[in-house]
Amino acid sequence: MMLMGQQYQESLLHSEEFYRLLMENIKDYAIILLDPDAYITGWNLGAESILGYQAAEIVGQPGSCIFTPEDIDNQVPEQEVATATAAGRAEDERWHMRKDGTRFWASGMLMALRNETGQLRGFLKIVRDFTARKQAEAERVQLLEQAQAAQRAAEAATHAKDEFITVVAHELRNPLNAILGWTRLMRDRKLDEATLARALETIERNAGYQAQLVEDLLDLSRIVQGQLRLDRCSVSMLSVIEAAIETMHPVAEGKGVLLEITSWITAEVEGDPNRLHQVLCNLLANAVKFTPSGGSIQLQLECSGSQVQVQVKDTGVGIRQEFLSQVFEAFRQDNTTSSKSQSGIGIGLTIAQQLVELHGGTIQVESQEGQGATFTVTLPGLSQVQRASTPR
Repeated sequence: MMLMGQQYQESLLHSEEFYRLLMENIKDYAIILLDPDAYITGWNLGAESILGYQAAEIVGQPGSCIFTPEDIDNQVPEQEVATATAAGRAEDERWHMRKDGTRFWASGMLMALRNETGQLRGFLKIVRDFTARKQAEAERVQLLEQAQAAQRAAEAATHAKDEFITVVAHELRNPLNAILGWTRLMRDRKLDEATLARALETIERNAGYQAQLVEDLLDLSRIVQGQLRLDRCSVSMLSVIEAAIETMHPVAEGKGVLLEITSWITAEVEGDPNRLHQVLCNLLANAVKFTPSGGSIQLQLECSGSQVQVQVKDTGVGIRQEFLSQVFEAFRQDNTTSSKSQSGIGIGLTIAQQLVELHGGTIQVESQEGQGATFTVTLPGLSQVQRASTPR
């Protein structure tokens, strides 16, 4: 009997030594002992390193103290204890809290400890910090999503460019067909004076349209390559507006659209008058294109602090909300029936935006489908704004 008692004592000493070595030497894992009520009774050096608590300050605390507030509110610690009690163990991966309040991603296992009679004596929780792995996985997912988004954007850009080339070819071919057709008639037949005048007018109009189309494409190329230069001087914006209306009036009148200035002030900016004229002509051309007969386009010149604003507001078909963010993008056109029925290659607004930004300004658009559109050009003012006494 004495021998058996001695063996038991030696076995107990060996088990206590093994437990001490286990708790002191395993530092990559947090090993936590809990009593049957899930209060902490033991805490190894790995737990101190990972969770930040010294054993003396954590022993006696509920095991839930290392869980996040939201998990505590959702009773996750209680559910974990219930699972381990019923099934013998509970495993999960989730966020846990350190002493300093920072979070770390942990792979954890809670095991129920029972004696030889099956009585629950407590729990053993093992936790490993996998935050670095979690972050690496998140970075891989993010990189994959970015790569997929870039691929989709590249495919969309390629598709848009293909469509753009098709549209450009169509827009070049139409006036060319008219020019060639009338040229053949002039060569092959003797035309009366009225028909000859009509032929020359048609040829001139279509050649002018082609020239403008080519010039727009060259402007876009210069802007993209950073080769477009501004001839800056003091510019009266009212004069620019009046010149743009004079340029676009025949087109608007031919369609039955009214052009009018609703606010008469004098305001100067520093810029290139020809390029500012081009901006407003592009905005007016766009407005005329999408405004039905009987509609109107209003131009308003105002001052806001040290800035000068020009608004072009039409009563046209408006712009779909999902297309608003793409209005100024090159190679983008609204794929609606009404848009497709209109001529043009869709780079006028792109050029307008780039020219405005070269002047240190901004251009914005507001619109509701079916309720017209308002384009606002904002430029740095050069001098004090004065209201004109009468329309010029």
